[in-house]
Order: sequence, then C-alpha cells, then structure tokens
Amino acid sequence: MPQTLFCVLIPTHDHGPTLLRAIRSVQRQHFQDFRLIVIGDGAPDETQHLMSALCAEDVRIEYQPYPKGVGHGEAIRAAVLTEIHSPYLCYLSDDDLWLPHHLDVMMRLLTSYDFVHTLHTPVHPDGIIRCHGGRIDDPATRETMLKHKWNIFGPTCVGHTMVAYRRLSHGWCPRPDGMWSDLHMWRQWIGLPGCRFYSYPLPTTLHFPSSLRKRNTLEERCGELDHWSRKLADPEFPQKLLEMVMADWQSRLTPWVPTLLIEQGCNESEQMQHMIRMLESHCASLQDEIEAIRNSSSWKITQPLRVLAGPVASWWKHRA
Repeated sequence: MPQTLFCVLIPTHDHGPTLLRAIRSVQRQHFQDFRLIVIGDGAPDETQHLMSALCAEDVRIEYQPYPKGVGHGEAIRAAVLTEIHSPYLCYLSDDDLWLPHHLDVMMRLLTSYDFVHTLHTPVHPDGIIRCHGGRIDDPATRETMLKHKWNIFGPTCVGHTMVAYRRLSHGWCPRPDGMWSDLHMWRQWIGLPGCRFYSYPLPTTLHFPSSLRKRNTLEERCGELDHWSRKLADPEFPQKLLEMVMADWQSRLTPWVPTLLIEQGCNESEQMQHMIRMLESHCASLQDEIEAIRNSSSWKITQPLRVLAGPVASWWKHRA
C-alpha cells in the first residue's frame, strides 16, 4: 500500500460482528487518508470470513491473524508496529465507535504533540454517559498514573506519532500481573524524556465497557452499537454528546432541589437550606469513604476531596 498519514490499529479476539461496527466508524471518518490493520489475536475462523469480505471491498483494510498471544496480545501489536511507516497512529477497540471527526482532531493535534487523547467517554448500558475527568498533560496526573493503579482513558481515544513511539523503552509488551495493559503502556510514554502531551477536552469517541455488558448477548451488543451508530450520522450529535457529558457532570457536582419544594411554595432561602443539608450529607458520606481508604494506595488521589469537602459546605452556608 502507498504510505498514508494515519495507521489505525484494531486488536480483536472474539467479538466478531461488533468489530464490523467499529470498522464502519473508521470508514465514515471525514479524514480518509488512513490504513486500517485488524490484528487477530487468536480470533476464530468466523472473524477471518468477516474480514475477507471487508478487505475485498476496501483496499485500505488489512487483516493479520495470529495465534493467541500472552495477555491481550501486546507483543503482537509491537511486532506489527515495526512495519508501520505512517507518521501517526490511532487505536480503536473492536467494540467501540469513533465520531466522524475523530481523525480530523487527531490530525490537528499530532502536528504539534507526540501523545494526545480526547475525552474518554464511556457509555453505560442504560445509555447514560459517564466521563472520567483528568488530563495527561497535567504533571500531577502523570505522577499519579505512575505511582498508582489509576487510569483516565483507554486506547480508543489515543493517538501518537510513530517517531516518538520508536523512542519508547519497549513499546507494547506484556503487562505485569495485576496491571492494566493500557496503563502499563501509558507509563512508558510518561517516562519518555521530552514527550509532548496534550489532552483534548471534548469527546470524539464512544467506549462501551465489556465489563458492564457481561450478561448481554452478542445480538444485544450489536443492536446497541447500531443504535449509537445511527446517532453518529446526525451532524448535530457532537453537540448533543457534549450536552450529555455536561449533564452528567452537573448531576454529580450540583445539589438537586426537589421540584416538590417549589410546588409547596418554599422560598429561595428554604430551598437553599435544603440544598445545604443535602450537600452536608453528601460531604459526610464522602468523608466516610475517604477514611475507609485513607491507608490504601489510593489515598493520595482522594486526599484533595477531603480538603475540598469542608470549604464547599461552608460556601453554601455563606450563600444562604
């Protein structure tokens, strides 16, 4: 194949038809200068049949089957990347989706940075978006990711330059026992001298965690991806998705005033007092949770919440 600006890597094991949905989200990108490699990590014959037809339709798609590798096939990924000549690389899980402008954003960012990620955007089975905050371009966040088993994004929303990747100590490699393969990889990037990071604050991908869908049938998972794929075709969906993200954050950070209080004729002061009681209760619960994990490895992560709880409650009292 002629060299393309982007290489897209999709590792797969046994998801079969969900893989086709992920690939379609790549084919529907506004930016079309890409090569897509699907790595079969011990994938069944069914995947070979599905990919044969797809590769025949689109010459940009290539399927490379391998026997099942250790872990999630990290060593296989590393071997494949030695043959990549595109300057930029992006990843996609075989049951996730990209918004149509994902590669547009990656193209703009990777001309200036070595490692970038967009907002990690998990979709819960009930359709609720619950995003993780955090930025790898923040030094304190990088330090926390190095010292603790704590991660804020997966491969689906990550892009990097191949020049910088070749400077890593190992690249993709089997993770230690008890460690996540992506966090193990991100730590190599964090330790790379002079690496230029950027965290794009908006969502450009949708992640469908398998851990939350263990009881779902394959048909149900494909139906869910089809439902969201139709949403992606709406030009206004990126704005709607951002609104869903903000609604989730607001619901978790802002005390709620029951409509019943308004209907009962409670004045603003009474409503505020109710909000203060709710916030104090929430802060007390938070304090209990923090005390429970204070001596655990996560203490340094949650300590700022403990510091914040008291001042927030005092602020609400002052406003009342």
